This record gives sequence, structure tokens and C-alpha cells, in this order.
Amino acid sequence: MSNNRVVAITGASSGIGAALALEAADEGARVALLARRVDELEEIARQVRDRGGEALVTPVDVTSHQNVKDAFSAIREEWGTPDVVVANAGVGRPSSIKKMRMGEIEQLFQVNFFGVLYTADAVIQGMIERGSGRFAAVSSLAGWRGLPLSGSYSASKAAVTAWMESSRIELKGSGVELTTIHPGFVRTAMTAKNRFPMPFLMDAGKASRIIYRGILAGQSEVNFPFGTTTLMQLARHLPNPVFDRVIGKKKK
Repeated sequence: MSNNRVVAITGASSGIGAALALEAADEGARVALLARRVDELEEIARQVRDRGGEALVTPVDVTSHQNVKDAFSAIREEWGTPDVVVANAGVGRPSSIKKMRMGEIEQLFQVNFFGVLYTADAVIQGMIERGSGRFAAVSSLAGWRGLPLSGSYSASKAAVTAWMESSRIELKGSGVELTTIHPGFVRTAMTAKNRFPMPFLMDAGKASRIIYRGILAGQSEVNFPFGTTTLMQLARHLPNPVFDRVIGKKKK
């Protein structure tokens, strides 16, 4: 049964985004699916409808500010300002200061950081005018401390975390609430490329349930899984010489 909640998700064609769409559908939401790959979005839309939800396929490239604004204009025309928006689109790839590929790094920041800002710019004002709404952004536990060979990725996610924290405080009392999501390793096409051990690896379906329930519960942060969160919280407080020694050994 529909609850009339409108949920918009970027990066909805696969991974966490697709799983989140199905989670929202199970709750009876109307789900706006945003990503570049239309064929994949159509398949997720079919699954959403099979679960009793409504689906709206909205092609978008989150690296284009105008494209993002146009996409959310289309959603507003159909369903009004979304109640929940999840800026989930993201990319990850290894990077090294010893051989910097600036084009790849710039693209990574365009998707991971500016994609969040463009999405927020397209929806936050409408939420403020209505006096309600929740904006969530997927950061990463990797943004809690710089990791070797992941400097650009860690930095892009740290930027998301810092921006969301600042914005959350600024919006206090407006009726608009923000949730920052910090996953550990989740089994997706992106992590499938990793050639290193991924402790506490979690299925996208389980991750989406944790995320969606945290959003609906009004949590300011959703951090998981417990094991990786605990390790990264410890790492945040380690003195640099100790952190460098421990992480340097793991890198080898």
C-alpha cells in the first residue's frame, strides 16, 4: 500500500542505489530513479512496481549541474518536491601520488562531491519552502582517515562528510534534516574491482535496509558495519606515527 512518500535516489541503476529503491518500494513509496543508464533504470523500475511501489525513471548525469536541476524539475512536475532525497551516485578507483592521473581525480570529485552539491542545490530550497524534507548523502568510512592508494577517494568522501555536517547545523530549525551515510565495504560492481581483503563485506540488500531505516528514523549519521566502524573510529584517534606504521604494514 502506498504511503505517498516520494523518495528520489541518484545512482539508482545498480548497487546500493538500486537496493535502496527496492527497500523504499517495500515501504510503499513512490520512487524516482536517477542515473545515466536508462535500460538499467527501467529494470529497477519494473522491480519497484512488482513490489507495489510507483516508479519514475529520470535519466541524469550528476556531473552536470544543469542536468541535475532539470531532472528534479521533472520529478517536481510529476510528484512535487521529494520527501526524501538520497545522493548516492559515486565512483571509486585507486590513486597514487606517485602517478597522479588528474583527469580521473577530477572526474571522481565531480561525481562523489559535486554530484552531492548539485543534488542538494536542486532540492533543498524546495524543502525549506515546504518546511520539511530529508536529504541524505552517501559518504564512506574511508573519508574518516586518509588511506594509502585511496587518497583521492578518501578526500572526496571526507569533503562530503564535512559539507553535510556544516549544512546540517545551518539548517537546524528549518524543518529540513540531513543524514550522512558512512558505509564500509558493500558488495557492488565498484568493490568487485578491489584486489585487497575487504573486512566485514556486506550485501547491498542488507546495507540498504540499514540505510533506509536510519533515514526514516531521523538519524544524523548512519555508520556501518559495526566492525569496520569501530576500527575506523579507533584509527581516527591514533597518533600519526602509530597510524602510519599500522596502515603502512597493511599496504604492503
